[in-house]
Amino acid sequence: MIGSIVKKTNQIKKLVSVLLFAVLLLSNCSESIKLTRSGFSEIVPLAGNINFTFNQDMVPDDKVNVWYTTQYIVFDPPLYGKFKWKNKRELVFSPYHYLRPSTQYKARFNELAEGLVVDEDLPVEFHTPFFEIKNFEAYFAKEILKSNQTVIRYDFEFNYRIRPADLKDKLTISLNGKNVDYELLSHEVSDKVSVIVEDYEIDAESAETAIK
Repeated sequence: MIGSIVKKTNQIKKLVSVLLFAVLLLSNCSESIKLTRSGFSEIVPLAGNINFTFNQDMVPDDKVNVWYTTQYIVFDPPLYGKFKWKNKRELVFSPYHYLRPSTQYKARFNELAEGLVVDEDLPVEFHTPFFEIKNFEAYFAKEILKSNQTVIRYDFEFNYRIRPADLKDKLTISLNGKNVDYELLSHEVSDKVSVIVEDYEIDAESAETAIK
């Protein structure tokens, strides 16, 4: 009788062990691989490496610190370059070319990459610095090219080198709530651009200027 009880007890222990192992196995399998961008800022420079971090080990030791052309991550808009596992969880991407200025990017797992089997997940999003005015100054000036006529001059400094002609579709100047025409003083690619306003009506020595 006692032997029978001991035998059943051992069988129950084995059954509990098997169930516990199965629960642990299912628990490990349920954790999906997630991708984040290291160094956390949504803004990336036009040139330089981009680091990504996974929430678990992805590769064995012999794949660490080796450059690969395997497209582990796909980008939208497309980016191409080399990849290197900095460690088992951190992946470095080195683009072949500069990133586009003022552009939003999305990064996803490449489901076709050998050795990567991952669940569908939201893309990692980042962008290069958006186009903006860094500095701006407005003042009355005597313009030599206009027979020393008094004009309103605007000096802009942008965070990118641009073609001044491209401003015509993007820049609007208004004085006291009224849009005014302006003329470019230069046409060379630069991060500094000056324009003048000739035709204006101002009763005082100052006026409210809006730049859009």
